Amino acid sequence: MSTDQLQIKLCEFANSLFGSEVEGWIFRCQRYRSILRAVFCLLAVVGCVIDSAAQDEGGTVSVEATLTASELLQAGSEAFDRQNFAGAEQAWQQLETDFGESEEVKAELLWVRPLLAIAKVAKGEFVEALGLIEASLALAATIPNEIVEQLRFWHGVCLLKAERFVDAQHAFGGFYADESHDYERRMEAMILFGMAYIMQGEFSEANAFFADRVTKLKPGKDSETRGRIAVLQLHALMQAGAHDAALVHLKDWYPKMSEITQLAAFQSLALQLGAHFLDAQAYYKSIEALQRIWPRERLLKHQRGRLLDLEARHTGMKLRKASQDSVYKIEGMITRVRREIENFEEISNFDSALRLRLAMAYQGLERFREAGLVLEDMLGRMADDPIVEQASVRLVQNWMQVQRWDKAVEAADGYVSRFGPEGTENLPTVLFLRADALKSAAKYEQAIGAFAALIEQFPKSDMVPKCRFMTGVCWLNAGDHLKAVAAFKEVQKQHPKHALCEDADYWTGMAWSFEQEHQRCRDHLKNHLRRYAKGRYRGDAEFRRAFCLFAMGAYPGAVEGMRKFAVDHPESGYVDESRLLLGDALGAVGEIDAAIAAYRSVTVQSPRYYEDGQFKIGKALRLTSHHARLRKHFGDFIAQHPSSPRIVEAVYWIGWSHMAEEDVEEARRIYWETIDKHGDDPAIVAVEDILLALPKLYPGDARRELGDALRNLSGEAQNAKRTTLLARIAWAEGQFAQARGSEVSQMAESALLRAARLLDPKVHSARMLADCADARFRAGQLQLAADLYSGLRRWNPRAVEKERAYLGLGRIAQAQEDSAAALEWFGRAAKVAVSRDTIAEALLAKAELEVSLGKHADARSTLDGLLGSQYVDGRSKAQGLLAYGRALEAGGDRLKATAYYQRVYVAYGKHLDLVARAYLARGRALEALSEKEKALEVYQELAARADLEAFDASRDVLGRIKVLSGQGSEGTEVVQ
Repeated sequence: MSTDQLQIKLCEFANSLFGSEVEGWIFRCQRYRSILRAVFCLLAVVGCVIDSAAQDEGGTVSVEATLTASELLQAGSEAFDRQNFAGAEQAWQQLETDFGESEEVKAELLWVRPLLAIAKVAKGEFVEALGLIEASLALAATIPNEIVEQLRFWHGVCLLKAERFVDAQHAFGGFYADESHDYERRMEAMILFGMAYIMQGEFSEANAFFADRVTKLKPGKDSETRGRIAVLQLHALMQAGAHDAALVHLKDWYPKMSEITQLAAFQSLALQLGAHFLDAQAYYKSIEALQRIWPRERLLKHQRGRLLDLEARHTGMKLRKASQDSVYKIEGMITRVRREIENFEEISNFDSALRLRLAMAYQGLERFREAGLVLEDMLGRMADDPIVEQASVRLVQNWMQVQRWDKAVEAADGYVSRFGPEGTENLPTVLFLRADALKSAAKYEQAIGAFAALIEQFPKSDMVPKCRFMTGVCWLNAGDHLKAVAAFKEVQKQHPKHALCEDADYWTGMAWSFEQEHQRCRDHLKNHLRRYAKGRYRGDAEFRRAFCLFAMGAYPGAVEGMRKFAVDHPESGYVDESRLLLGDALGAVGEIDAAIAAYRSVTVQSPRYYEDGQFKIGKALRLTSHHARLRKHFGDFIAQHPSSPRIVEAVYWIGWSHMAEEDVEEARRIYWETIDKHGDDPAIVAVEDILLALPKLYPGDARRELGDALRNLSGEAQNAKRTTLLARIAWAEGQFAQARGSEVSQMAESALLRAARLLDPKVHSARMLADCADARFRAGQLQLAADLYSGLRRWNPRAVEKERAYLGLGRIAQAQEDSAAALEWFGRAAKVAVSRDTIAEALLAKAELEVSLGKHADARSTLDGLLGSQYVDGRSKAQGLLAYGRALEAGGDRLKATAYYQRVYVAYGKHLDLVARAYLARGRALEALSEKEKALEVYQELAARADLEAFDASRDVLGRIKVLSGQGSEGTEVVQ
């Protein structure tokens, strides 16, 4: 069942409860022994509806033509007592046909006709009963009050069924106003009065009526009536379009839902209300409605429990011989609950529809994390159905929205696993999203394979052209520009009329530009502009053609091209970049003033290019020795952009200009004023760079003066409770101590630990958090360090220092002997790291731990990643080779290990400490392989190298040389 089909089912379910309120009131009769004793039966009404077929359980009676009037009267009476209303009607109608002219029988018929009317009502013949009821009421003075009460009530019901709504309301209003009538039946009349509004489509009037009446009901005595009105009122409000009022009504009743007999109907309406707000993009209101809906099983469990309780109460009442009206009321409630359970059980998709809509509301608010959690919970709990399948697709789309590429791939794989490799019509979309997620995660080769697999599996899918195009984009991002060109040409060849041909043609030109084939790019884009004269890439192509001239050093042509581009395409996103390049080109041809003018034209709407332009103006002024102009320029920049991350650079150049004029005092003044003004503002992180720049202004013996100034400022900050400034000073003192030569000096560690106590991860910079967390780790304060690392991750998710947090958490887990967690943290650190040192440290730590755990193959795989990385420096690769050799030895492959050791001193000879260790490690491995002569050669080569004499390995190996050359005892060991 789809979501649309379910919506229809819910509407039918809710509306059926209102439409059938009239059609199926259950009838019960109090039995009297003899109709001849005035009234042989008084009717009582519970107030609930069943089908007429269920009321004819006794079947028809066989009426013989020879029966006397008395026998016919008796047969009808007995049938009526058995609730065999068709039999009663047949007997009494024959009585009137055969003996209606008899004066004696005419008198008896005055008593029979009211009961005959009730029998017709019981059979559902409301219109036919109407005339009998009205005729009987005309003789009300001759009929017992109990019968008159029944007739007046059913008069309203019959009028309602005849769609004489105003007359029905008059009848029900009169019945309700007469306080001599049974109280419970008066409540039914009041509800039916309001129902008449609903049946006429007058929903606002129905709501107003119910809202007025419910205030006059007593919470305890009338709780069941109040609950029924709550359902009807919610329905009326929604039908009247008063959805905001319906939401208020739902929220008011949410704490009292256990009082509502027809709770499933109420909650189904609530689901429709939430769906309405979702369609109207009123997402907060949709969530408010949907969060107040119980799961299907909880609803059913509650209603089944209610049914058992009502049945137990019914049994107890009958045993206690409670009043018939009380019994009938309970029986009516039982019937309503039973019918509701039966109808609601048919709606199997209730929970999945609810959860999907809730997730869609969160998505509408761009709260994708909450949406993802709702969808994941839904998929984990619910059996497969069309709505769950839709939710599976939405989960993939959700993670794509928040750029959680790994989660998107995981969700897509879950879809394929759950719905089979053939899947549904959504499978191509899911596979495309999976490939796109791999691309976005920079896993280009995997993405290319995924796009190719989609093309192979669904060669006729609409996704195929896009797959081919995205393959080209992947090759472009992977740096293989020639393969990108080939992929883009395949798009044009296989799909010559597809809209993506224009994109493929443009990006072919871009690929040539990235390949540094600038003239080829210009020629291609010239043809592109001819082919797509009104295409969407026209401005971009003209910018790129001018850019290629700049890249080729054809500056005059670049100047002309950039100027023309800015005039022809003022709306392009490349305009500010073109102005920046125009300034560079003008500067290259010596037109400094024109270059400065071009830089000034870069707008602040492009922050990156604007700031680049401002600092290039400063560079031009610096090169021309316009120190005063340079100071004014950067002074204006600081005043206008105090929160710029480059403010420290501006202050630095102002100070530099003063130093160039030998005015050190002024440079110091500017730095200190900036620190004092912005030092306690955690948002202006550039203050930290200014602090680190101070030692340049205090060289040699003046360094003590800097220390005194920092101590005085620290004291003032402490007195003024300027916590951020105090923390920054302590952190800077730690950095100064480290810079003097000892990374773990007592002074540096003390300052960093002092700063750590003042930091708040919510507001302070990731750089300070990382440095202070590292200090805590070195001090053995593992939990305190973990707190800072975790805070850094939470409050600075995009900071480059998060790589240090992952690495630090891995070190802590390793120290706590939680190897699984440590491996995970090291892996995450390597994945997110942008610093080559962190990448290397994380991979080496991970490999070392894997070796210690006996996971030798995993260790080698980790080290393959290190050795194959383009971001890792030579020293780290040398360390990786040493680690690889150890992993091979641990796995029993010493011969192969010797080759890795040898690569260290052959390929990375400038790292002398590692070279010495590699010689020693290779010699030891050869000895273990009984290759003593080769081992001796390695040891002798190590000992002969004068540049390695300072290392322990060179001294330790001398004993082994003597042993292997026959000059010493076998007791001499090599210490590594």
